[in-house]
Amino acid sequence: MSMRIETRQGVVVFGVTVTAIALVITHGISWSLLSIAMFWQTFLLHNLIVFCIAPPVALWGGFQIRKGTFAMNRLHYLIDHDHMTQLLSRRAFIQRATEDGQVLLLDIDHFKRINDGFGHLAGDRAIVDVSKLLTAAVGATDLVGRFGGEEFIVFLNGATVDQGAQIAEKLRAAVANARICDGQIGPVTLSIGLTPQLPLQDIETSIRRADDALYAAKGAGRNRVCIHDGQSVAFCGEKGFAIRAVSS
Repeated sequence: MSMRIETRQGVVVFGVTVTAIALVITHGISWSLLSIAMFWQTFLLHNLIVFCIAPPVALWGGFQIRKGTFAMNRLHYLIDHDHMTQLLSRRAFIQRATEDGQVLLLDIDHFKRINDGFGHLAGDRAIVDVSKLLTAAVGATDLVGRFGGEEFIVFLNGATVDQGAQIAEKLRAAVANARICDGQIGPVTLSIGLTPQLPLQDIETSIRRADDALYAAKGAGRNRVCIHDGQSVAFCGEKGFAIRAVSS
């Protein structure tokens, strides 16, 4: 395991530790090689030599380790996050969504209309604006990722189905009522599929069920939330709609 130092305090602690170890080693060698009288005669000299050499070398080494730690942290961040939205990447999301909760798969409705009508830069900005709304609307322990293209994925840590449905409707309404791209591209809506992440259940299974619910929401007219409870899919939201079961 590589050594990591992230703060100036950590550098100081590293410097003090190395200096103390250098003192112990120096005096240990002197004790084993010199007579007791000679050891005490040279004791202060050995201390002086160690204190002149060890602290600056140790502090320089500590700052180099700190610089390497920052570089490694940045590399891990770039690997784990989408470069445009700064949301978790699909891989990082799947690795971290390991507890019980609710999985939401969200898709921007008619996104091709935005790209074709207003250009890909407007489409990118719409994705960024939606990602900010999603991040602001969930809790500190929840996860938000970019699943691909105009699709997002959310994990509500420890939430019940009812809580997940309420939050999903909150996210849907927040985007529907927002002025995405300062309102220049017209209203933007989300279709959302929700499913519980059950105890010991593979996250990939939950994602497939959320995807079934998402496609049900789109088939039911978009701008709505559908829930897959593991057996069937039902609608929840302001338009009170139910559809046929979707097999798991």
